[in-house]
Amino acid sequence: SSKKVAVGLSTMALALAWPVSAYAANLISNGSFETPILTPGSDFLIATVGSSTVTGWTVTGPTGKNVAIIEALYNLPDGAGINFAAADGVQWIDMTGTGANSTEGLLQSVVLTPGAYNLSFYVGNVVAAAAFLGTQSTVSLFINSTLAQSFTNVGAGGAGVNWQQFSYNFSASGPTSIEFRNGDAANDHLNGLDNVVLTAVPEPETYAMLL
Repeated sequence: SSKKVAVGLSTMALALAWPVSAYAANLISNGSFETPILTPGSDFLIATVGSSTVTGWTVTGPTGKNVAIIEALYNLPDGAGINFAAADGVQWIDMTGTGANSTEGLLQSVVLTPGAYNLSFYVGNVVAAAAFLGTQSTVSLFINSTLAQSFTNVGAGGAGVNWQQFSYNFSASGPTSIEFRNGDAANDHLNGLDNVVLTAVPEPETYAMLL
């Protein structure tokens, strides 16, 4: 009957949807840096090298350096009037931290089954009257301590942060470290990172099976 056909098609749809959602699951923990939760108006929270202040991540880089969790209501001391909204959620990471920045960054280790993966993330840049914020933002991606690629956002943010999405495909198996490092000059004091998503890429035969 038509009712049985409808039920059969519904069951098939559910069966096909499971592998798709499984592949789409983010394998990165706290990829939008929403924890720890900052009190609105608190501006930022410093996370020093070697610490796990940023939930799920370890801060890397030279001793004494740091990154900062920025919340959306952050207001520069000089009142530059810049909107520091995140690319996703209400918090993000400023890779330059405080003081003269270096190659500080964030690392997270994940255990991956053999296969292909896609890593996407947003880099934030501001070009404003506040010259110390710099003119570009560069983030270097390291996979298992090896430089994969550097990504630069030169977009002008105007009165807000300009967020640009980047992605990188790679193959991996077993314990895998994903690390982002600041690539800006020491006198550039804003380099945003947000919405980090790592997903498995279905193999061609899996696509064929779904079809």
